[in-house]
Amino acid sequence: MSTPGSPPPGWYPDPADPASGRLRHWDGAAWGQQTSGGQGTPGGGSPGGQGRRLAWVVAVIAVLVLAVITVVLLGRGRGTPDVEDTNTAAASGTPWDEMSSPSPSASPSPSGLCLTQMSATDATPARNRPLTAGRLTMPVPDGWSGPIRESRVPNSDTGWAYYTRLGIDMPNWVAQQTIGTLRPEAVTTTEETALEMLACLPGSVLYQSVTAAIAEHQTTSISIDGVPATQVDATLSIKSDKLATEASMIRIIVVAVAGTASFYLSAVPAERTDLLAVADRTAAGLSVAG
Repeated sequence: MSTPGSPPPGWYPDPADPASGRLRHWDGAAWGQQTSGGQGTPGGGSPGGQGRRLAWVVAVIAVLVLAVITVVLLGRGRGTPDVEDTNTAAASGTPWDEMSSPSPSASPSPSGLCLTQMSATDATPARNRPLTAGRLTMPVPDGWSGPIRESRVPNSDTGWAYYTRLGIDMPNWVAQQTIGTLRPEAVTTTEETALEMLACLPGSVLYQSVTAAIAEHQTTSISIDGVPATQVDATLSIKSDKLATEASMIRIIVVAVAGTASFYLSAVPAERTDLLAVADRTAAGLSVAG
């Protein structure tokens, strides 16, 4: 069988010496030994025959060009296929959040502050004594350890905390209640300041060992000893293969007195209703010095 794209048998310009004007016979598979003196075929031919032969030559050249193009394309088709680039810079979908539910209001987003370096220090408070930050005072939670310095709260200037460990099912995880003052540059209204703190929490050092996200939150205007304040209650969904918890219950209270903004922050696993009750009592016992 002839090679696909080969010209039919006949006389063609001698490929060994095209300038001589001689013709050499092609049998459909190979060039023969016999040549002619340029008359088209042995024994000569008419001018019309030469014109037809010229047309054949043009057709043969076209067929050969087409054959070359076909071979190149087929060769590419048999090559190694392109490898999909899976090294994308961003995730292809939204992570599943098992704790998400409709929120009373849209989740806050950080405005760009989220300050983490304290600019002030204060003396270590006495053990098992109420903690005071600015004009805000927090009572001692019964049975909790502390106080310890807490410098990880976003936008805080000072901070002290009482805490309780959560056992072997939540290693290196604690429930915590913190009181402190806020960086002046992070303070606007008490509501905006509290929401900014909440927005910064999931990406803060406090939650660096897990994947945290704001599932829902609610903002309430309150007063402490007659001083206006803002309370934000929120649920942070928690994803971790090491902790037996699905969410952290957050309460943030911000109050501003005499040019200083103070905060209270509690963070307790949603499953620990006993500790949530302690945090509720502590928040209810906050006081503001006159």
